Amino acid sequence: MKKLLIVLVAVFLCSCDSKIKSTDVQCVDNEIVYRDKNYTGQVWSKDGKSLVVEVSDGRPVKITLFHKNGNPALVSTKFLHNGGLKHFDINGYEMTEHEWETKYKDLLNEVDLESEFPIFSN
Repeated sequence: MKKLLIVLVAVFLCSCDSKIKSTDVQCVDNEIVYRDKNYTGQVWSKDGKSLVVEVSDGRPVKITLFHKNGNPALVSTKFLHNGGLKHFDINGYEMTEHEWETKYKDLLNEVDLESEFPIFSN
């Protein structure tokens, strides 16, 4: 019984990092494609923790950039009608764009969005 429990825990731990990363998808005709189909779901940055793009039928609908502690830093829905951009401090409190750029702008340099997701280079 103990061996079965150990095997189940090992399988669970190994399956936890099944994130789709930017290196797993392609940009074809301005759409995000995974396994030859327009993708729906989350696509993570190469490191699997600093940025996630939420995609619906190949189109990005939301981008979230994270602070090193895992809290959202920026959330963009500018792709959608009436979309916007929200800025957050390291503790998760919303702040103005000016405050955010003064304190956290260096986070933008840590992820090369256009390199990881060529769909954003246009």
